[in-house]
Amino acid sequence: MQALQTATAFYARIKEAHSIPDTEDKTRHYKQILEILFRELTHKETRSFGNLFARMQFYFDRQSVPPDIHQQLTALRILTNKATRGMFPLQDAEHLLCIKALTESVAWCYQATPPAELTVLYAPTGSHKLSLAWQHRPGSLALLKCMVTTVGTLTTNTLGKYTLLLDVKNDEQGDFQLLLEHMDPVAVVSLHGLLRPYDTIHVLHCRQGASGHEYTTTSESQVVLEPDLLIDISDLAECFTHKGPNRLLYLVKKLTPQQSSPAAFKGNLVNALLDEMLRNREIDFKSSFVEAVAENVLQAAAYGREKINEMFRDIRQQHWGNLHNTVKELQDKPVRIEPTFFSAQYGLQGRLDLMAEDDTDEYRKEIFELKSGKCPDFNTWKNHEMQVVGYNLLLRSAFGRQRKGSSAILYSAATTNPLRNVSSTHHTENDLLLLRNDVVGMLLRLAGGEFEILSTITTAAALGLPSFSAAHFTTFEQAWQTDNSRIRENEASCQHRR
Repeated sequence: MQALQTATAFYARIKEAHSIPDTEDKTRHYKQILEILFRELTHKETRSFGNLFARMQFYFDRQSVPPDIHQQLTALRILTNKATRGMFPLQDAEHLLCIKALTESVAWCYQATPPAELTVLYAPTGSHKLSLAWQHRPGSLALLKCMVTTVGTLTTNTLGKYTLLLDVKNDEQGDFQLLLEHMDPVAVVSLHGLLRPYDTIHVLHCRQGASGHEYTTTSESQVVLEPDLLIDISDLAECFTHKGPNRLLYLVKKLTPQQSSPAAFKGNLVNALLDEMLRNREIDFKSSFVEAVAENVLQAAAYGREKINEMFRDIRQQHWGNLHNTVKELQDKPVRIEPTFFSAQYGLQGRLDLMAEDDTDEYRKEIFELKSGKCPDFNTWKNHEMQVVGYNLLLRSAFGRQRKGSSAILYSAATTNPLRNVSSTHHTENDLLLLRNDVVGMLLRLAGGEFEILSTITTAAALGLPSFSAAHFTTFEQAWQTDNSRIRENEASCQHRR
């Protein structure tokens, strides 16, 4: 009875989509119905899916879907996806075939006879069904997106380097194999532990192997797990210390209360002053400071007059001059304040403090990241460096490899060399992407109901972290152990009552 009601609701949606006069809107409705259909068909599954492709493939693997239904649904997903992106609008005949594909699929999934008013719509199509021909496999690819179907075993090649063979598939190449080799061994080992069937990956730079059905990575390759899941760069950067990254710190910061500090508030004031100075080079420090405080009056009230006056003196004496000199250096350049970028290529997002451009060179984009806290004697703190490395990836994704320009961190409290250059390398980019993949892997496990990772958040896991970060590990560990004890007590009580 429930299946019949669900099928009836889908038939009504399909009929509604057919009656829409605008072809673009009609196509969007086809795509929406397809997404809703597979969410409904897999709603009892505990695993998470990165996209519709992975969700559909999972269902096809679990059910004996007839080849013609499989073919129509796959073609429907690909064609509507391209059409809604403005690439290949659907033709009139294809619209009827989309109606036919959706109707026949619902009929098979729920074993419910479609209404005559629907079948009569696509009757003129006869025996024709929605289909799509596979494209060729190019010799090399700058970007390969595919879904993992099988994860092989970790092996070593003749040079003693780790390799990993994956069975994968996508819309363009169909089923093929991807050999991870010549990459950073740490990345290959990490991916072996992270990847599971139905995961989607981006592979930047790969070439066709000896056999036509295989692609292989190179020393320049980078692999991104579930690229549609955008992770904030500043959150990733905060996981880095001079001793390396701590992936658990990402979860701890999300799971424990983070209180605002006077230092953070002062940093917001310095940022506000820099933004205002860029807009108005003739600003007065005192009036601008008062305006910045007024915008956050409740938080300022919590610190009190004496603390605010202390911030006033500190910013005027240590920061103001460096801010003024930086603005002077930028006075002849177009500057974007806090531009935000999203990269579906690297699975990253972030908001820069400043991006300077050049009227004579459209590809010159320079990054300026403001840091108002304590600065190192030379170079930069590791977390600040990795933040800028991530921003460079964002600009590469947005403007291509033609993008030019330096990147620098402005330590506004520095007494010497406040503006410090940051160079991105393939190694530092890999470090950031490796951490990002680890974080995504943890989030996917948690979304699937696998909570074992939370038991690893302990005081011992915070070794090497600053004391204020380590305290959050201890707080979470105590709360997690207490909750687990209560759960076990409740389970024991329930079993006793039985």
